[in-house]
Amino acid sequence: MMNGSVRHSLNIVVPLELSEWLMLSQKAIQDNFPLIIPAGATVQGLLKPQGNLQYVLLDAIQFDGVQSGQVSFEFLSGRQRVAGYAVQAYIQNELLLSEKGQGIRYTIISSQTTQAVVNIDYLSIQSHVVDNEIRPALDFALIGAR
Repeated sequence: MMNGSVRHSLNIVVPLELSEWLMLSQKAIQDNFPLIIPAGATVQGLLKPQGNLQYVLLDAIQFDGVQSGQVSFEFLSGRQRVAGYAVQAYIQNELLLSEKGQGIRYTIISSQTTQAVVNIDYLSIQSHVVDNEIRPALDFALIGAR
């Protein structure tokens, strides 16, 4: 208390997902990759970081035009993977970080008689952000720190 005045502080905590924080802090470039999956086809490819950035972070996938159990997917980064069956019009929040300088490989297999569409949301990130901010935070969370 100074001269009869009282100082108050207000602490506001807003929970953000990793991808939201990276975009708001301008530490990553957001991109969306729409992909048509022809009927009965297997589509393979590689999500690459934009420009001269070194990492790709898979953020979310959303399928449209899928029938239950007829479209499967797999995203691979080194020994890490995200895999499953597509769900119609549901945004699946996923986190998969590429190896440095590498992309994320994907395989999408359709056994449908009609085409499907997938929208892949991902971020391209500079090496220093991953090494100095993301990996230490993930390591901290993995050891159960609170």
